[in-house]
Amino acid sequence: MKKFFLIISILVIIISIQSCKNKEDIIYQKEYLLNNNLWSKDSTLKFSFDINDTSKLYSCILKIKLDSKYTFNKFIFSTKLQTPDGSYRQSGFETQIDENYKQNNLIKEEQAILIKNEIYKGIKFKEKGRYLIEVSQNLPQDIFYVKSVEIKIIQKNK
Repeated sequence: MKKFFLIISILVIIISIQSCKNKEDIIYQKEYLLNNNLWSKDSTLKFSFDINDTSKLYSCILKIKLDSKYTFNKFIFSTKLQTPDGSYRQSGFETQIDENYKQNNLIKEEQAILIKNEIYKGIKFKEKGRYLIEVSQNLPQDIFYVKSVEIKIIQKNK
């Protein structure tokens, strides 16, 4: 009887582990570390990746890491997604930064503020090939205290 309960317990643990398994695959991830923590107003960061499976859904997560010395009360940026055939879609984003860090996409870390946006959620790419995402900051001047900008493309598995 004890062996039966042991086998059942092991099966329950295995099934639990399988159900908790990550159902996402990272297909692309790149981080730009900005020189001297400076993002100039004329600088565009480019992220190029390949899509090989057009039947899946994807999400694109953008993370911007600011130094805790960042002085503005908002961060404004835009993205441009270019497809292999040359067409594109543009989006703009604004994050308010207050001392309480109340927004869901704003995380206070030690010596840093992390802005995390899912800029494309549940997107289905129509064609295979090389895609390009360009990210620009949209304040009217160079911005100091920007440590890094990262993009992660995740393939959703059902």
